[in-house]
Amino acid sequence: MTLIEALAIAEHDVVALVGGGGKTTTMFRLAREIVARGGYVLTTTTTRIFAAQVALATAHMTAGDATRDTVTAALSAHRHVLVTGNA
Repeated sequence: MTLIEALAIAEHDVVALVGGGGKTTTMFRLAREIVARGGYVLTTTTTRIFAAQVALATAHMTAGDATRDTVTAALSAHRHVLVTGNA
């Protein structure tokens, strides 16, 4: 069973992950599953993530560069975009 199935995630759903441990891993696994099904995913986090984790996204931009146009273009090209803080 996939996480998408286990969590009954439908198209256009917004998913928020909370708790102690595993959120970033779960976020990227869900993103891979959604992209594999032909969907588009925008991910972000309120915490810092490691460079190795940033590399799991097919496209990355900072919040300062994230506009409707830049995110839309990146999603069209890559299907998964990670937006992180400017620092």
